[in-house]
Amino acid sequence: MSTSGANPVDNPAISVIMPFYNAEGYLEEAAGSVLEHDFEKLELLLVDDVSTDRSPEIARNLQQLDPRVRVITHGTNQGAGPSRNSGVEAARGRYIFFLDSDDLLKQGALRLLLDTADREAVGVVIGSCEEIDEAGVVSDHDRNFDHGEEDAFGLFDSDEAVRRWLGIDWLFLPVRPWGMLIDLDLFRCSGLQFPPGEYEDLSVIPFLYKFASRLVYLPDIVVTYRIRKGSVTQSPLILEKVHRYERIWEDTSSRISEFGLESYRSEFKIFHIGHLFWILGRDGSRREILEAAADLISRRMNLAGERMAREEKRNPSYLLEDAWKMLESSGEAGNEILWERITAALGDDILCWFIRKRYMETAILIGRFQMNKEENRDDLAGMKEKLSEVDSGKVPGDDLESLKLENERLRKRLVEVSFYLNELLTSMEKRAEVSEGRTLEPGPLTRRMRLARNFRQVVHRIPVLRSLVERRVISRIRESGQFSPDYYRETYRDLDGYQGDLLVHFVRYGGLEGRAPNPYFDSKWYLNANPGVKKKGVNPLYHYLKIGAEAGLWPSPDYSPEEYAEFFVDGK
Repeated sequence: MSTSGANPVDNPAISVIMPFYNAEGYLEEAAGSVLEHDFEKLELLLVDDVSTDRSPEIARNLQQLDPRVRVITHGTNQGAGPSRNSGVEAARGRYIFFLDSDDLLKQGALRLLLDTADREAVGVVIGSCEEIDEAGVVSDHDRNFDHGEEDAFGLFDSDEAVRRWLGIDWLFLPVRPWGMLIDLDLFRCSGLQFPPGEYEDLSVIPFLYKFASRLVYLPDIVVTYRIRKGSVTQSPLILEKVHRYERIWEDTSSRISEFGLESYRSEFKIFHIGHLFWILGRDGSRREILEAAADLISRRMNLAGERMAREEKRNPSYLLEDAWKMLESSGEAGNEILWERITAALGDDILCWFIRKRYMETAILIGRFQMNKEENRDDLAGMKEKLSEVDSGKVPGDDLESLKLENERLRKRLVEVSFYLNELLTSMEKRAEVSEGRTLEPGPLTRRMRLARNFRQVVHRIPVLRSLVERRVISRIRESGQFSPDYYRETYRDLDGYQGDLLVHFVRYGGLEGRAPNPYFDSKWYLNANPGVKKKGVNPLYHYLKIGAEAGLWPSPDYSPEEYAEFFVDGK
């Protein structure tokens, strides 16, 4: 590794570290977003990982034009992780800031991050980011992951930061290494180094959060992240990447003990398994890659025998949903052997919760589309018969212990039932699409649907008509007694100080945001179970009162219509 550059800035406050490899199309713009910044006391370290295009020439020209630029050149190609390590080793600033060579720094970002670090006396300040795709469409990246909760931002201690990084209780902190200001001495003292290979940040960032003791996460956007084909995160998974992913997990596993996070080992496994399924399912993977990944999970991240959370919100049964999507995208949805290997690795607690959710989703779909044809009744009867074999006539419910999973024969039957439910739900979703006209060729039916949709959109744009509809919705919900202002304000703390009518807020915004009107109605779940409601912009509780209850739709995954109604008898 060699470093070159004349007259480096004396005592820079911030060292911006930008690794690059064959980035001639983006490097100059990315570096320009730093050098044109209104914060002058910085240095820009451009780390060339043996590029073969014009990007080294671009870097050298920038160095000649601006004394704040230093170019670091590797002798061999090592990857983004080791390139960041080289930047940390050469940095002169009090703080470091990682930025990728195809991303852009927002004007004013460095000053904001530095002022926050000084004011709060913290070693790590994380900014938010937006993303831009190849078509130039910009979206708020982080708000897609923090579920729109205002308490996603703020000052957190190390334990809370790790829980948020792991996504426990649907909390959120960014996984990425770039876009955050990091005290250089803190980073060096942590002993952390980025490993080679893809997804190198997974074995570094949570442990940096732990080591930092306290950190701040800001809602202010500091980086525009570019999504482009051919980047490391967008490239398809090959067999060698699965083997490299195992090395990432080995680093993570050793650091779990080193940084005193042994109590979170299961959550780290869950995070990495989910991340691996996401990678595998993005573009579809060959069978040998799926088998290698299943083998990795079985050997190194096995959850069988571990006790999972009993609450539905925290039980990671979504991992099997992700696994099924992964198999579908890869054309392996009919591979029972691979499905059995995956379910065995994830364990019986997750499998039971998954079966329960699949059964409920199927039942809801049947009721929603009123599929009463003979073949559908036969499907449902067959499903119930299989479930009867599993649990003596009982559909999996709250008492999951009754399934007695220590019996291997019973477990095999559970795997078969889960596979059957997946196939049944997929089949019924396709029938539902046909019944709604989504898969039909253009014709009179789809034209009528299009006209109806356009009419609804016009109506929603007319203020007088919109006001009349809104008043009707508010009146119906108020008369039902099923909206609790006290619960609504207490649950959603971002409404502290809100002076308006909370019911109006729920009707206009909260319902479609997935906010619950009372402790028993799960708006977010109801919208996901009935996507047409959200698509039409209908308040979920109003839809339930007007249509859903009579149609037998469940108001939450925990309560049937009859059970839900009991909560509001005699004005309760």
